[in-house]
Amino acid sequence: MTDIQIAEGLIKGDINCYEKLIDEYTKYVIAVIRKIAGTQLSNEDVEELTSDVFVKMWQVRGSIIPDKLKAYIAKITRNAVLNKLRQTSIELIDDTDDVIIDTNTPETELMTKEVNSQIISAIDTLPQPDKEIFLRRYFFMEKIADIATYLGLPENTVHTKISRGKKKLQQVLEGCRL
Repeated sequence: MTDIQIAEGLIKGDINCYEKLIDEYTKYVIAVIRKIAGTQLSNEDVEELTSDVFVKMWQVRGSIIPDKLKAYIAKITRNAVLNKLRQTSIELIDDTDDVIIDTNTPETELMTKEVNSQIISAIDTLPQPDKEIFLRRYFFMEKIADIATYLGLPENTVHTKISRGKKKLQQVLEGCRL
């Protein structure tokens, strides 16, 4: 069964397609959760969020666009993780391992950690809400319109803050050995 067939079945309320969705995408949902939250959530929290994502998929099945099923799942997962992190007052990025994944050698892993540390330190120099805007846009790939709505700011303000944030990060990182 293809993703489009699964999505079309979901839209019609087909329970078999819903079960197929769970079978096909559980590992993907867990991977997205782990990528965003890293080690900040327990295994129980990850299981709970995974269940929540699939419940939400069933609840909003009428708004699914069949050829964008995977992106839709990723967005619901990302939002669920961010809400969970907000609820538990956990810092979004606390560990340098959360930014870049999969290195092949200990040397590249060490270099990656150093670069990540410098980038995170530079991001930490941004004032709020600039820091949150930057993280939402570039780490969680949220749309500018969504960020603006969430923060109650005009879209132009978000664009301006992103532009200024990039310039500030560039200035901070110029002195670093990347």
